[in-house]
Amino acid sequence: MLFIALLILLHVEQMTGQFWFVLCTVFVAARYWHSYEHVLGSNLRLRTLAFGLSSFCLFFAWFSFLFDRV
Repeated sequence: MLFIALLILLHVEQMTGQFWFVLCTVFVAARYWHSYEHVLGSNLRLRTLAFGLSSFCLFFAWFSFLFDRV
C-alpha cells in the first residue's frame, strides 16, 4: 500500500526521472525475489535479504520524496 501511495503522489507531483525508475524497479524485483524465496526457496537468509532490500528501497524512496519537497 505504501508503494502504491508513493506512485500516486509521484504522478500527482509530476516527479519523474531515472532515479525514481531505478528505485521502483529494484523494489519490485526485490519483492518478486522475496516471494520466490518464500514459496519455492527454503533459504531464510536470502528471504530476509530480499525483504530488507525491498524495505530499504521503499523507505529511501519515501524519505527522498519527503525531503525533496522541503
